[in-house]
Amino acid sequence: MSKSKRLAERISQQFLWIGVVLFIACMGITFVFVLYSIDTTTNRMMVLEARSIVNDAKKNPEISLPMEDDYSAFRTWEEIPVNIRNHLDKSNIEIDHPVDTVLISSEEPDPDHLIFLHHFDPEYGDLFLYGMYKSSEIEAITSLFLKDAIHRSFSFTLIVFVVLFAIISLIIRRSTAPFSLLAQWANSIKQNPSKIEDINFPVSELNEIAEHLKDSIKHVNAANERERQFLKHASHELRTPLAVIQASLDTLNLQTTDASKATVNRALRASAKMISLSDALLWLARESERPIQKNRVDIASLCGQLTKDHEYLLHDKDITIQIQGSAEPLMIEDALLSIVLANLIRNAFQYTADGDISIEAGANKVTISNPIFTSDIEPDSPSESIESRNNEPSFGLGLQLVERICEKLGWHFDLQLDASLATVTLQFDQTQ
Repeated sequence: MSKSKRLAERISQQFLWIGVVLFIACMGITFVFVLYSIDTTTNRMMVLEARSIVNDAKKNPEISLPMEDDYSAFRTWEEIPVNIRNHLDKSNIEIDHPVDTVLISSEEPDPDHLIFLHHFDPEYGDLFLYGMYKSSEIEAITSLFLKDAIHRSFSFTLIVFVVLFAIISLIIRRSTAPFSLLAQWANSIKQNPSKIEDINFPVSELNEIAEHLKDSIKHVNAANERERQFLKHASHELRTPLAVIQASLDTLNLQTTDASKATVNRALRASAKMISLSDALLWLARESERPIQKNRVDIASLCGQLTKDHEYLLHDKDITIQIQGSAEPLMIEDALLSIVLANLIRNAFQYTADGDISIEAGANKVTISNPIFTSDIEPDSPSESIESRNNEPSFGLGLQLVERICEKLGWHFDLQLDASLATVTLQFDQTQ
């Protein structure tokens, strides 16, 4: 996943690319404009030269027209040298529109450029003017003019774009500053959701977003508080009757014969688990940072005991249970571990198909696998989220309680479903 960028950085980067494209486009337009300007300037110079000759002739009719090898003027078409007329088509020549052509000669490696103009003055009449220049001279002048124009245009355009980019960057920073304030405000709420500070942003839309966030967080906090209060009160109310049940069962256990002790012992274990569950719920509801008592637990033996307690769920099922575990006893929160494993084993037994149920107790993790019916999951959904499993009413506290305990203790809980097998992995953090 690519790293996200701040809004100001993204906008600045986009403007930078836009600026680069516009700069290149401007330089291209400048290049085309310079070429067009050279051609237009040459044509205008020829027209101005023709007008100058006509004006001089009007003032002094006796003055002779320029007549040189590379620059000449004539009053009639017939006076133009034949070698020049052969390169021109009189029918295509328009008044005051110079014609540029190349005089190609096999004897001359540097051909001449012929620029011809037909000018007409109502008082003076026709004037035919032409100039001849070497191709190398034209290329040298054009190249010099082009380089100078592009250099000046490049410098000016670069300065303008740098100034514009600096101004735009400053505007972007000021425009996106409220978003940074919103992010900081949201982060402060994340650090302490119970303390929401009022803030006034310079942008009204951000104030609306902030109000919606505050309302949503208040609703969530209220719901969480109601849940905590319910769990706390329920746990408190259950402790007294559970204590009475436990005491009554202890007394009954002393009074019963050996034949009935097995039944009473099962009731005692169930009562003890209810007391542990009540304590766990109360601990979760208080969100106390007080550490839970740890004891050394043989996880494989604990899994075996929990398996016996839930064997009634396997009636009328062709199931083989395999428990593997050779690790050393683990110092861990035994009461909470028993609740978590009991839920996981009960779910495995309740939703298993016929086959083998595998329970592997390792050094710092427990893996439970059981076959499932293919109808339990969609064909195109190889995995299923914890939340969707929590929606099944038969789970009771189920995976929600498992997830809360694991999150609180820093354990890692993972549920994977494929076409025929459900696998649950519970991994402990031994550094705590």
